[in-house]
Order: sequence, then C-alpha cells, then structure tokens
Amino acid sequence: MKPSEPGTEPTLLQAASDSKSMTLRDEASPPERRSVPDGYELGVLLGRGGMGEVMLATDSEIGRQVAIKRIRGDLGTMAEARFLREAQIQARLDHPAIVPVHQIGRDPDGRPFFTMKRVTGTTLESTIQNASPQQLLRTFVDVCLAIDFAHSRGIVHRDLKPANIMLGDFGEVYVLDWGLARVLDEAEDTQTAFAKVPTDSGQTEVGSLLGTPGYMSPEQVRGESVGAATDVYALGSILFELLTHEALHPRGAAAISATLQRPTVAPSERKRDVPPELCIATQDALADVPGERPTARVLADRVQKYLDGDRDLERRRVLAAAQLAAAREALDADDRGLAMQTAGRALALDPESHDAAQILTSLTLEPPVKNPPELAAHLAAEDLIVSRRQWRQVALAWIAFYVPLPLMLVAGVRDPLQLVAFYTPVTVSFLLACYWTKYGRPRHVVSMICAIASMVALSRLLGPFILVPTILGVMANGFLSYPTHIRRPSVPIALLVGGFLLIVGLEEIGVLARTWTLVGNALVSQSAFINFEGTIGSVILIGANALVILVCALFARSIAASRWEANRKLEIQAWHLRKLVPA
Repeated sequence: MKPSEPGTEPTLLQAASDSKSMTLRDEASPPERRSVPDGYELGVLLGRGGMGEVMLATDSEIGRQVAIKRIRGDLGTMAEARFLREAQIQARLDHPAIVPVHQIGRDPDGRPFFTMKRVTGTTLESTIQNASPQQLLRTFVDVCLAIDFAHSRGIVHRDLKPANIMLGDFGEVYVLDWGLARVLDEAEDTQTAFAKVPTDSGQTEVGSLLGTPGYMSPEQVRGESVGAATDVYALGSILFELLTHEALHPRGAAAISATLQRPTVAPSERKRDVPPELCIATQDALADVPGERPTARVLADRVQKYLDGDRDLERRRVLAAAQLAAAREALDADDRGLAMQTAGRALALDPESHDAAQILTSLTLEPPVKNPPELAAHLAAEDLIVSRRQWRQVALAWIAFYVPLPLMLVAGVRDPLQLVAFYTPVTVSFLLACYWTKYGRPRHVVSMICAIASMVALSRLLGPFILVPTILGVMANGFLSYPTHIRRPSVPIALLVGGFLLIVGLEEIGVLARTWTLVGNALVSQSAFINFEGTIGSVILIGANALVILVCALFARSIAASRWEANRKLEIQAWHLRKLVPA
C-alpha cells in the first residue's frame, strides 16, 4: 500500500482494524522488529493502530498473500484476551461481506496473531461524494445483510460507520473493525475492559464510551445495555449520510448532546428531493426507542424494494394524501406556487390520484384572479417580446408611405410645404417605431397622436374619405392587439375616431382647405398639393390603394399568425395536461 496524497482518503489494504483506526504506512515508523510466525514471509506494513498492526505476508505453504494482524508490544493479558476475542468473533462470521479469518495463533515470541484474507479497496467514507446514489444504496443493502447475519449469530458490531465499510476493487463490500463487537449471550463486563471513545477525527480511542459519536445510538451514549437495535441506529445514520451527503450529527463530542437532544432527523430536512420511502425508512431506523426500530433485514428489504421499483404503494398513498391536503390548504391561502408543488408531489407519489391531477390541471389551465409577482414579471417580459415584434411590422408599414413619393414628384407638387408637412409625422412615427422595436416600452398615446397627425396630412393628399378611414381602421386593429388596450380599449378607439372627426371638422370650420364636395350623387375629392391630372394621377391613386391593401393584409397576417402560434401552443400544453387526469 502506498501512502495517500494529501487531501485524499487512503486505500486501506486490510481486513479489519483494531481498537484505533489503522494508520497509513509511514516509512519513518517501520513495523516492530520481532519474530515471524512460522510458515509466513512478512512483507510491508499495511496499517497500524493503538494496539496492533497489520502486515502483508505470504503463506509459505500455499503461496497466497494474506494480511497478518498482530499485537504490538506487551499490553498485558487483558489486551491479549481482547485481541483474540476480536479474531474469534470475526472467525465465527462466515459471510461474503465479512473478511474471513484463516488462522489464529502465536508467534515464536508467544504473542498472538491472526491471519485474514488480504483485501484491497477504499472506504465508503471516501466514496460518498463521488459514487452514484444507486451504487451507494446497493452497498448499504449488502452492509445491512452482513449485519443481519451477525445479529443472527448473536453478535452486535457497535461501531458501524462509513470508515468501517470497505468497497473492494472488484465490487466486494466488507464490514471492518469488529474490535468493539459484543456477543449478546456473554456477560457485559467481560467485553468492555477496553472501552473505546472516538475522537473528533472519527478515530476510536481507549476510554469509557463504546463507539463513534455521530453513529452511536442514544442508549449507547447513555451507557445502557445495547442490542441489535444499536447497530440499526448506526445503519440509519449511515443511510442518512448517503442520502444527503451530510453527517446526521456533528463530529466529535458535540455529537453526544445532538444524539440525546434530537436522535431522529428526516433526511428531507437537509435535502428536499430525498425519495419519501427512503426518508421514512431512515427515520424509522433512527427511532429514539430501540424497540421501534426495524431489524437490519427489514431495513435492507425496504431499500432493496426502492432499488427494484417495488415501492410500498400503500405508504405512498398515505404520503400522497398528506401532500394533497397541503395542496388544498395552499389553494385556500391563494398560494398557487406551493399548491402546484404539493399537488405535483401528490401525483408523483400516487399517479392514480384524480384529485391531485385535477388541482394541478386546473391551476395550470385557469389563470389566477391576481397574478403572483413572479408570474407578473414573466408575463411583462413576454409582452415586451410581442411588442417588439409588432413594432417591427409597424416600422415596415410606415416605410410604405415613401413608396409613392417618386410618382408624386413626377406628377407635380403644387405646395412643397404641405408635402413636407405630410412626411414629417410619417418620419417621426417611423423613427419611434424603430426605437420601440429595439427598446420596447412604447408610449402608445404619443404614437397615436403622431398617427393622427399623419392622417391629417394624408387627408390633404386625397381628402378625408379616401385611404384615411382604411388606414385608421388598420391602426385601430394594431393598437387594440396590445394587452394594455385589450383591457382598456376606450383610449385608442376614442383617439382614432376623434382623429377622423377632427379632420372633417377642421375642413368644415375652414381651418384646413376643403378637399371634398358632394355634387349631386357624386363625391368629388381633390388634392391640396399634388397634381392628379392624366395617367400619372390614375397610377398614383390605384397604386396607393393597392399598397394600402397589401400593407393591411401583411399587418393583419402578422397579428393573426402570432395569435395562432400562441393559441396552438396553449392547446397542445392543455392537451398534455389533461392527460395527467387519470381516466
């Protein structure tokens, strides 16, 4: 085994550790010089703890590599008894997830040792942040089954934690460090002569407590008698960490008070997207009362059912009902966002929930009486996009007024000032449309005043009854397509109708030169500044009307296409949402 790089977790080449977490090989502290057990050739130091060390060795007879764990120094008979007891307990547990013990004996100096299978891999603690949730949960199931096997043999581990679980290089899972294990049918005091207290670093030191704070059960912290449920609490703590990537309790001594004050914490409090069935399984394993915790086998089965997709349907329906009730409460409080979230969770838990689907569908399809601020901001942004698109079409429409200018110059301009007066509001309206196309936020009243001024000037060209009413009607259609005017249509209607009446009225009172008269059954209209005599006049008149028809058609099509696309999207979304409702 090579020393690990700074900031990384070591890859342990050991089967189990002793009373203190095994340290990495340190060239400055070589293995203790002592006699070699008969039949073995010693190799490098793999790990070292407070009471023992693990060496790589080769079995001389069969040529396989093993790990030899031997006691360090002369620690007395109590230490030797505990060392041998650990080996004997581990040897009893013939399970694929527990490293097998090959031999227990004494070296030529009379000191005890035992040999184990040599395993390679990394600890669960160092892989939590990088492994996939499925891989972590599969590992957890294997650990639960190994612990259930130990419980069936009357043995409790008492120091389960991610650092004591190894993931082998070839998919194996091993539960390590059985130094604190208790045989339930043996007297308590014969097993606690070397009690261990973990330090802030997570290592387990000699002291008065048995286990690692943060993974110890409440009864273990209080120094009470422990049983299989103690290991289940530790398994719950591990599962909590796998689901949230956070430790259940703080590290070190602070974990003692945290365990006693609040032993049970829902993983969803730290991470909202924890699956409900795993959240409940974790809470059950962390129950304060030992008798209320499931067995390790039941806990493994519940996690495996989640992995297999065979979830507890009845439990999910109960959870769905709670979420549905929360959705209705949120709906009564007019909190549509929370109502949609909780109704969505209820539907995810119980896809056949007709009530949850109805709430979700109605909230999606039926607009609120008052839009929430977030929705209002979103709608304003969408209105701005539509506004820019429409003002682009308006800018193109104003350009069309320049098309007949060459023909009018050819026909002859009687009053150049009136021609300038006609194109001045047209040019201003065009520039405003370009500005609002880029920046949005149009001032519609300003735009309508400019449009009316343009129509007053246009009436000087052909009179108030030719082209002017048609163009004002197109403008009315455009202005009324904006959301603000849909809700308050009176302003654009009044201004545009008033603009037309203003033109007629100004001519009637003599402010503007009269451009039209009724002769018998004929309406005679004349231009105030352009000569319309001959063929060129007919061309201008026909072309202008054709141009107005074309611009009106294109503008109407743009508005209709925009609405058609929006309605089509809404209908498609509504159709999909209606499919959420169970048949």
